[in-house]
Amino acid sequence: MEKLGFYGATLIGIGAIVGGGIFVLGGVAISTAGPAAMIAFLLNGLLALLTARSYAFISDIFPESGGTYLYTKRILSVRAAFVIGWMLWLAHIVASLLYALGFSAYFLSMLGQVVPNLEQFAPMRVLTILFSALACAFYTYLASRKLQSGGKISNISKLILFFGLIGVGFVLILSGNVEEPTSHLAPFFEGGFSGLIAAMGYTFIALQGFELIASSAGEIDSPRKIVPRAMYTSLGMALIIYIPILLITVMGGIPTGASPAEWCSSRADTCIADAFKHFLGTTGYWVIALSAVAATLSALQANLIASAKMAKVMADDRTLPAILSSLHEKFSTPDTALIVNFVIVLILLLALPDATAAGSAASLTFLICFSFTHILASIIARRQEGSPARWVVPIIGAVLCLSLAAFQLSVEQSGAVLLTGWVLVGALFYYIFLSKRAETLDAFVAAHSPTLFSYRGNYQTVLVPMKNPEHVNALLQTALTIGPESYSKIILLSIAERSEERSVLNENIKQASDVISNALTLSSLQEKRKLQGIVSIHESVSGGITEVAKTHGCETLLIGLQGEKTRLALEGYHTLFKSLSKTNIVLLKTPQGWEPDSVAKVLVPIGGKGEHDKLRARVLGRLISFGIKNITFLRIIPESATESSLARIGRGLSQRVADETKGYGTSLILQSRNIEETILENAGPDTLMILGIETENTEPQQNEESFATRLARKHTGASLLLRNKT
Repeated sequence: MEKLGFYGATLIGIGAIVGGGIFVLGGVAISTAGPAAMIAFLLNGLLALLTARSYAFISDIFPESGGTYLYTKRILSVRAAFVIGWMLWLAHIVASLLYALGFSAYFLSMLGQVVPNLEQFAPMRVLTILFSALACAFYTYLASRKLQSGGKISNISKLILFFGLIGVGFVLILSGNVEEPTSHLAPFFEGGFSGLIAAMGYTFIALQGFELIASSAGEIDSPRKIVPRAMYTSLGMALIIYIPILLITVMGGIPTGASPAEWCSSRADTCIADAFKHFLGTTGYWVIALSAVAATLSALQANLIASAKMAKVMADDRTLPAILSSLHEKFSTPDTALIVNFVIVLILLLALPDATAAGSAASLTFLICFSFTHILASIIARRQEGSPARWVVPIIGAVLCLSLAAFQLSVEQSGAVLLTGWVLVGALFYYIFLSKRAETLDAFVAAHSPTLFSYRGNYQTVLVPMKNPEHVNALLQTALTIGPESYSKIILLSIAERSEERSVLNENIKQASDVISNALTLSSLQEKRKLQGIVSIHESVSGGITEVAKTHGCETLLIGLQGEKTRLALEGYHTLFKSLSKTNIVLLKTPQGWEPDSVAKVLVPIGGKGEHDKLRARVLGRLISFGIKNITFLRIIPESATESSLARIGRGLSQRVADETKGYGTSLILQSRNIEETILENAGPDTLMILGIETENTEPQQNEESFATRLARKHTGASLLLRNKT
């Protein structure tokens, strides 16, 4: 696909910003603030430019498509990304509703010019809902066929029309065709300071759209250079159009002697068209009304598409149900996401009373999301240790966005109720249905692309207790697999057991020191890792490991097991496992002389519970990054299994492979009476077997050996036994 240049990127912003907002919310701004509505738009423009600065800074680091959702996932976590993505999804849906209502208002106004007394056919509220729903349905259908909003010609035509109207308006005002044009400018702050700030809150959405340029960074040529310029240009163009339109409306469009705020409050939705009718006549009205219909429909289409793209991106990451990422077989459009969006718009259409409430809800949601963008810019600037201005300015932007959002809450509660309910429902939905799969996939992505650990500012610490010098290399190489390269610290630990006899204690310390010294000498990881050796004196090995793990905040504990002694070793560690419930535990069982380079295949037997998915995905991500691609997820089912259960299990296993290896692995389902024997038949000496340890089976009961332990003990190759932290 051909990349967009500066011209194409700027048109994305112009197409998303210019047009619909001023037609739908210009009257709302004047009715709230009076002539100072121009100042409200100007201040919103400055705040938007400040926000664009943060977007430009982050997009320079992450020149990829995804916007704030992607940035949050890169810099913080997939959980935080869900919250932002969930709110942005709502913001674009409510923006769609706003422009659908704006279209309906202008369309019914035009229809009223032709068919008087429309309300004799149906109440105006019913007609508004009907035409809004029809517009949403039509553009949902169009988007399902081609996921693209207005093109270059329509955007350029829109700019020509606006500048033409502005030119004609000023010519008429300056030529004396408008009586006392300056009389309506006083009192300028008709709504007072509170009215000015309220107007900013209601209309901030009118300048939303510039962030779609950053969200499309992956489609732009030289995004680091073009994205900032395109955002600033499109915002500047919007202000150059919006403020003169408002000035002409106040100076020339309001009847002599009328209060701008009062006159606009009675016709807030169609104020701009009615104002131009006052001094341009019927022709002027129809030009503005038709332009408003075209502009609101264009904005409706853009936001429906943006919301569907947001849903698909989240579904790809499993932060929304995977079905929303499905594409139409013929048109390759996210048709399921579009349909879900349409249903939500219909529900909100019945819930929100008018365009003012919709505009307030959309502005509030975008303000909160934009404040988060500022915070992310500040975080990443602090981590890069740049000049204070690089992180202080975004903080100022965040404070301004949140302050405006807080004030808006005091004047329009419907948006707060909607957003609060949406976030609560989303949080519940995420933790019950989505968190496991989303965080498993994220663990794989982070391990496969370890720079993510750097962006998130967290280095992984792997604790490796050492006793047998012959096992050092295998443990170190496995630690390299567990911890991301250059973003992890490996602590080599040797325990010297305490003794009352001084000579015995000294000998124990010497042996422990020799083990660490030997390990550090053998290691070739000094250039890639932060490697530290510790000799600890303790009453017991288990107690010493626990103490060091907690003191150093170790995220993962790697323990080596020796062949036939696997079961005995596990039995000795059950107390340790209990005391380190917040630590990932990896047990490495290897045959004599095993080297990681000998692994030709990875076998992952699956029992269906999935308690260790995240840790396993992390390990698999690292293995794949090292070039090991032969990974098989194996599920053994009874020979009596029906075709329907076989199909269901197959779908579940395929989903797990997709989540834990992002499609690199393969799935295999076998029917057998003897599960253990079948697994071992599929695991040769060059196979690394990855197994999960059930928490309840960690401590042996009545001399019963767990299935995973027995399987690892009998396997002739190496085995990794995983226990995910709780």
